[in-house]
Amino acid sequence: MEHRTKPTKRLIALVSEFERDLEQGNQRFLKEKSYLQIVEYYGSIGDLDKALEVVDAAIEQHSYRSEFYILKAKLLIRTGDLNNAHEVLDRAAVIAPFEHEVKILRAKAFAMCGMSDEASEILSELKSISVESDLVEVLLCESYLYEYLREDDLMFKVLKKALKLNPNNEEVLERILVAVELGRKYDKSIKLHKKLLDINPYNYLAWYNLGHAYGSIGEYEEAIICMEYSYIVNSNFELGYLDCADYAYQIQDYCKALECYQDVIRIFGEDSEFLILAAECQLKLGQTKNAKLNLYKALKQDPYNEELYFHLANCYVNEESWYTAINAFHKAISIEEEREEFYLGLARAYVEIENIEKAIFFFEKSVLSGTEETIYWKEYTLFLIKQGKLQAAMDLLDRAEEYTFSVELMFCRASIYLLTGKDKEAYELLEEALLEDYNSHKIIFEIQPEFQVDSIVSSMISYYKGEIKI
Repeated sequence: MEHRTKPTKRLIALVSEFERDLEQGNQRFLKEKSYLQIVEYYGSIGDLDKALEVVDAAIEQHSYRSEFYILKAKLLIRTGDLNNAHEVLDRAAVIAPFEHEVKILRAKAFAMCGMSDEASEILSELKSISVESDLVEVLLCESYLYEYLREDDLMFKVLKKALKLNPNNEEVLERILVAVELGRKYDKSIKLHKKLLDINPYNYLAWYNLGHAYGSIGEYEEAIICMEYSYIVNSNFELGYLDCADYAYQIQDYCKALECYQDVIRIFGEDSEFLILAAECQLKLGQTKNAKLNLYKALKQDPYNEELYFHLANCYVNEESWYTAINAFHKAISIEEEREEFYLGLARAYVEIENIEKAIFFFEKSVLSGTEETIYWKEYTLFLIKQGKLQAAMDLLDRAEEYTFSVELMFCRASIYLLTGKDKEAYELLEEALLEDYNSHKIIFEIQPEFQVDSIVSSMISYYKGEIKI
């Protein structure tokens, strides 16, 4: 789990100076602490290549400091360059032969490349000589071995033991989240993290992990509360805001989701990804103008993002600017062709300008791209029915049966039977559909409002309303 914290102005200035010197071919002497801060910054944003570049510069100036070799080995392990990691650890062992962390990293590298016997041998030795304060790191390393061996229970067990020794160790808390996900140990995670929070209610990663566990079992309200606590405790914890927003979005609490994204933008800057997510919430809330402003800002940073153009198109749809919407949908499709929702949006826009030929073309593209999703078949069917193309609609429903099943499509077929005078077939199918999913019956009134005054249809709906718990 990688997460960022907001860099200080001093750190930003330090990184900028380093990058400028690098571009100019200059390498001024920096203190060890400065190098460590720059490496940590690049690591936090996931730019491991740049972090390695900084470490190499540090080693050149501080060639006898083992911490830089250890740091380089950590970065190489993160990138999966395990052979070079071993070489760097060899150099670190020469400089600091009794350095505990060198052995731990070597065991971790062995574990990650499948050399479990070698890793186990080192870990056994370390366990026998480690004091309690060092044992956490040994157990953490052991978790990588069990992850490679796919021993999810043992992985969770050693990390739980590590947390008993140090409940606030962030790396262990990050690793146990992986173990929980691999073993789907959500109930155990809830129990464990509640205990950790009883010990320290200001443990932001424990709140985050607890929220993740609740979210994974569908308890989104609880998950949102936990995620809120994670970023209340640590106001610079980006993942807390983002996951809180995600859970809020899933339960259609778009106001809460938007609030989280706006906090992320305020704290971490106007990144195009966050601007697009905020705009998506604003669209759901009918805040079209604000959504467009965020999307225009994002466009300057990321002009080749298909999601951006798709949301822009929907802004224009809300404003009934159909031709502008069509252009935006086409732009999205030119970037990513296999998105059925893009084709559906385009088809709907062409319906609005009464270009039926193109509407049919893009409805067809939507069902070909999203064959297993009901909504595209349903939308196409409704369009054909409204155009009076009842046989074409029936043929389309026959095609849909090869890929998907939906009660809504059954109601569509029953409606066509009613419209074509096949009342017996219509009532039989309508009865079957009402038994399957009563709440979907309103689609027949969308197709033909007059069905609401059809005595038999009304009687059937009233009957099943009484029979079925809604």
